[in-house]
Amino acid sequence: MNAQNINLYGSTMGNCDTVSGYCNMIFLKINPLTATESVIDTLTNINSISSGSTTFDQSNHHYIIVGGNNSGSSSLFVLDTNGTILSENLLLTHVTQKLSPFRDKIFIEYNMS
Repeated sequence: MNAQNINLYGSTMGNCDTVSGYCNMIFLKINPLTATESVIDTLTNINSISSGSTTFDQSNHHYIIVGGNNSGSSSLFVLDTNGTILSENLLLTHVTQKLSPFRDKIFIEYNMS
């Protein structure tokens, strides 16, 4: 495999509103030979990106990211390589793990309020 056959994708935040402090996610395509980037799309409904939470599914050509939406909730977003949001799944925000009295078990509790 050589660099000409690889498409790299990334995201950054930009177009920030100085009053609300909200920014928009900018979805990028990166040229691995020149290290230059080109904007694919600006996604106004993704206002934050969780650090280290992005991945690319090469089989389906999906960019997967954990980010904040306009309502302030964290969601798992799946985008195609054109920047179209294919799915948005709300993540549980109040999840705690507790050690179990049983070996090799973890209790998961969540609060939906």
